[in-house]
Amino acid sequence: MSSLNFSDVSADTYAVTPMDGESTISLVREMATLAAIPIILLALWADREGNRIAERLKAAGKPGEEFNLEETQAGIHIAGLIAFITQIVLFLINPEAREEYPLLSVAILVGAISIQNTVMNRLEGKLSKVPRPRPDLVPLLRPKTPAASTPLQSGARPGAGPWLWMMVTVVSYMVFVHAALMGSFLLAQKLGLPKGWMAAVVLGSGGIGIFLGLAFNFALAPFHLRKILPTTRMDDPQLMARIEASFTKAGLQTPETWVIETQNGFWQNAMVAGFSWGKGWFKPGIFFTRSLIQGYSDAELETIIRHEISHIALSHLPRRLFFSVAVIGSTTVASGVGFFLAQLLLPPAMSPIGLLFAMILMVGVPFSSVIKQIQRHEEEADRYAVETLGAEASLLITTLKKLEKAGDPHQTGRIRPSVQARIDELEKLIPAEAPASSDLDQAA
Repeated sequence: MSSLNFSDVSADTYAVTPMDGESTISLVREMATLAAIPIILLALWADREGNRIAERLKAAGKPGEEFNLEETQAGIHIAGLIAFITQIVLFLINPEAREEYPLLSVAILVGAISIQNTVMNRLEGKLSKVPRPRPDLVPLLRPKTPAASTPLQSGARPGAGPWLWMMVTVVSYMVFVHAALMGSFLLAQKLGLPKGWMAAVVLGSGGIGIFLGLAFNFALAPFHLRKILPTTRMDDPQLMARIEASFTKAGLQTPETWVIETQNGFWQNAMVAGFSWGKGWFKPGIFFTRSLIQGYSDAELETIIRHEISHIALSHLPRRLFFSVAVIGSTTVASGVGFFLAQLLLPPAMSPIGLLFAMILMVGVPFSSVIKQIQRHEEEADRYAVETLGAEASLLITTLKKLEKAGDPHQTGRIRPSVQARIDELEKLIPAEAPASSDLDQAA
């Protein structure tokens, strides 16, 4: 039985082996051919599905014909996920290429996934032409402003810009983690630390890298959102005054306020991003979709504003950061130990299976844990908005029902708690509501 010996590892381990021209071309051809297989299959399926979407759109207005937008969109997402997993599996089953040319292997993987994302993005773009109903939103409660004169069906900017900024987010996180790991390893090696201390230093630095990478992206989230989504500054002076008054009464500084230019009732949401202490690019922001602003009354918007203020007052974003670091760090260590044991106990041919299982564990456990925390935070924000900021529980209930009926994707129960679960919690607060005014209202 072998053991992990840090003292046998040197900086030469990470040295790049010089490439032989002919062998490199052959290897690139082999890896590119494998990566191209799922891309071609996905492109053929997307072309066929695009034609089916066009046919369904033509028949949608005929009697007895109905276009199931949700089912079609779910099928597109499933196809994209299958193609993504296929690329990961192809990457894992070729350990020789990964070990000999790691950068080239990763570049081909990232390129293949980017091409697949482009194919899926174009297919979803065809869905954007589907007329979307606006239940409970006609007529508009606010007139269209000049900034909203060009309706957008979805929340994504056109072109490749959004994908580029998403990649920047991922790469910046990996840079922090990799720099922490490599820096600590080289430092420990230079200091001549024993293997036990070296392992402890590397693991501890890995945790620091995870924290710095996540903290950087959490803090820069308002800037990233403005690059990924079609945003403009708030152009409704009355609503802006209401937002500033609500933050002032809550004892908080008003963040930068932005409007996500979406129309036709497709996406109705509000969100806060960034940390309250941020400055410049890191300055926090609060975002409202144009559909939300135009389709909801002043009282409903006030309730939504107080809910978002509650997230800031309860420090939900910093709490989510530290929780994410703890979950990702502990899961990474557990996955690493599990993969190391698999290397010792399983035949070499099965090592890719162990690596795949470790990667699934590293992604699945933190993802599900953070989702559960987000669900708890939504319920906490509802309660704080009612009990501390004076929002009416009954009005918040009707607003949630309106969002649900309008098809807000963040009210499906998977990313946030189900609307019914939140309503059940809010109904418990109705008898305790003050009959006259709240602390927030009395501060005026």
